[in-house]
Amino acid sequence: PWPPPYDEALGMHVALDGDTTARWINVATYNVMTLRKIGALHVFADQMRIHGLAFVGVQDTRSTQTGTSTLHTKAGKFIIATAECNHAGVYGCALWFDGGVKWNSGLGRAVVVEDDVAVLSADPRWLVVKLQAPFASAVFVVAHGPHKGDFLSPILISDPTILLSISYA
Repeated sequence: PWPPPYDEALGMHVALDGDTTARWINVATYNVMTLRKIGALHVFADQMRIHGLAFVGVQDTRSTQTGTSTLHTKAGKFIIATAECNHAGVYGCALWFDGGVKWNSGLGRAVVVEDDVAVLSADPRWLVVKLQAPFASAVFVVAHGPHKGDFLSPILISDPTILLSISYA
């Protein structure tokens, strides 16, 4: 069945065979057209929490800086990696992690914190982020396509890579 059974005591979906060390993680990618409007970040955070999304790739955020930050809202804590927009004020990508989503039920920390997240490469049309946590290691690529050239060649990727992209013909 989809989604897998939800274990209230663990606060997470569990595998059908009862394995509680692995879990389903819901993800999405969106073109938001901007997150600069007053309250937009909080509304986006609320929607992530409502839909149970562990991480989301976001295009056209129109962010004004590149880096990582932590956003505290009524919905909870969210870790955000951003690539700034271009000089015209358009594009910009982001990767949001819900800091309240458990990635596993093993011993120790199982949620993403800002120190787990690093921007490896950024451009107004793409963002490459490394997640290195005690419970997971992966590289995320958030992109606004189409693209010319190979922007990943200079980056040695040895971890599993997750692509969150939109493309227009």
